[in-house]
Formats: sequence, C-alpha cells, structure tokens
Amino acid sequence: MKKISLMLALFIGTIGLAQAKKMPLPLGVILQASASYQCADKTRLDVRYYSLSDDSLGFVKVKLNGKTYTLPQAVSASGAKYSDDRYVTWWTKGDAGTVYEQNEEPEESWPATHEDCIKIKAKNNAINP
Repeated sequence: MKKISLMLALFIGTIGLAQAKKMPLPLGVILQASASYQCADKTRLDVRYYSLSDDSLGFVKVKLNGKTYTLPQAVSASGAKYSDDRYVTWWTKGDAGTVYEQNEEPEESWPATHEDCIKIKAKNNAINP
C-alpha cells in the first residue's frame, strides 16, 4: 500500500510539474537602450528602445518638443522604423535618424521635420549572453 501511495504521489507531482511548464510567463517590458540625438536644426531627441519579454514587439518612446510619443516598430526595408501612423515617425539607421511629422497627406508623404539627428549619448540596457 505504501508503494502504491508513493507511486501515486510521484505521478501526481509529475503531472503538476508538466502543467506548470505549460503556463506562460507573465508578459513584461524590457528597456533595451536609451539614446539622445542632436538634429541639424538643433532639436534634441531623447529616445528609449523597448521590447516585450516574448520579443513579439519592439517600440520606442521619443521625447520631442516636450511631448513623449510611443511608437511601435514598423516594417522597414532599411534601418529601423517606428511609427504610430498618426502623428510621428522615427526612422533610424546606425547612429543617425530622422523625424517625420503628420500633415494632411498619407504617411508616405509626411515631411521630414528634424533631419540628420546624430546620436550624442547612448546607454545600452540589454544583457548580452
């Protein structure tokens, strides 16, 4: 009887452990890096780069002219593009970037309002294995 009870306890414990492995971890936000940029028109941008803990989404928070915009990563043929498709697009490649701001036209026609934004200060928060 003791042997059956012990085997039953081990079996139940194994099932519980298997169920625990199937439960997803809570989704979190990870700050990957932050940087400051100086644009040709003397505008300063503060940009924080984030990702979700499951790597399903990258996004940035861009501080521009006293406002902070949260911009999800968008499809880009070159560099990295972040856009809310309503007000602001931040397009970066290497250590430089450009801000496009909304007008009455479709996003593809938005004017570049802050160009030649060069990274002046950066902090990488990502943990590299």
